[in-house]
Amino acid sequence: MNVLITCAGRRTSLLSEFVKAARRREGIVAAADTDALAPAVMLADTAVRMPPLRDSSYISVLEGAIRDMHADLVVPTIDTELLLLATYKERLERNGCTVLVSASNLVEILRDKFVMASVFSRHGIRVPACWVPGSINASDLPDALFVKPRDGSASKHVYRLRRSQLDAVLPMVPSPMVQEEIQGPEITVDGLLDMAGRCVHYVPRRRVKTLAGESVQSVTIDDSDIREWLLAVFGILGSMGGIGPMTVQAFLTDDGPVLSEINPRFGGGVPLAFAAGGHYPEWILQMLGGEHVESRIGEYTKGLWMTRHHIEVFTERPLWDQ
Repeated sequence: MNVLITCAGRRTSLLSEFVKAARRREGIVAAADTDALAPAVMLADTAVRMPPLRDSSYISVLEGAIRDMHADLVVPTIDTELLLLATYKERLERNGCTVLVSASNLVEILRDKFVMASVFSRHGIRVPACWVPGSINASDLPDALFVKPRDGSASKHVYRLRRSQLDAVLPMVPSPMVQEEIQGPEITVDGLLDMAGRCVHYVPRRRVKTLAGESVQSVTIDDSDIREWLLAVFGILGSMGGIGPMTVQAFLTDDGPVLSEINPRFGGGVPLAFAAGGHYPEWILQMLGGEHVESRIGEYTKGLWMTRHHIEVFTERPLWDQ
């Protein structure tokens, strides 16, 4: 069973787990990227050179790669490619593969943080109060705020500020939204839905330290107090066409969890979930092989810490011209 990871970049731990799962089935894993020096490209069984996502040939080149390597599974990894692959999912899957991406309407909702908050609020999930330009009455705003792009990622253009600073900061943020500041520990939950949208597993973790929006130190936490809430969130995602990996972010408050963001892909800190017992690449390939994967809710190691460091890769020649 062969796997193609797109926009593979630095996702070497994700690559490694898929390599283990694929080799059990006599398969290979290819890493696709524009960058000839992307670490995952250097370490994969084979590499695929891709044009930029905005290039009109991207889907055609991806189709060619799927056919050439007889890919059974395509795994997207970054926010900016999800909607493109979701839009062309049917076309890509005519080449005999499964594209591990949720329904395009769900991807669109989750990409826009303001729309996501509105949708989940209507489903009874508490979210931070949010405003967009044109609907802001300064007298209605709390003093402690965040301003962020509605479609942002990697914590770019995110500002913590006071209400009095809002007029100065708003013009600095593309497609801005204003959000109340929520007090409480921030958690991330790495989860997995099966191909029918059923929640198979999740691992919640407290973010101890982040760099550029990615967790570099985390610890898994007990889910006893948030299990019902998590199953409700994953249930909503499944009912809206969600499949595969989900990364849910929330704040734990005295009044319960507050949902802040959902990304329908593998999160940067997912290696901790793998180490804690979430064998997601293996279970995904089991699903593709027609096996029923049982739900394993609550079955993970609590109190497992992760800290990360750089590992270098050396080469005398890039795989293609930079």
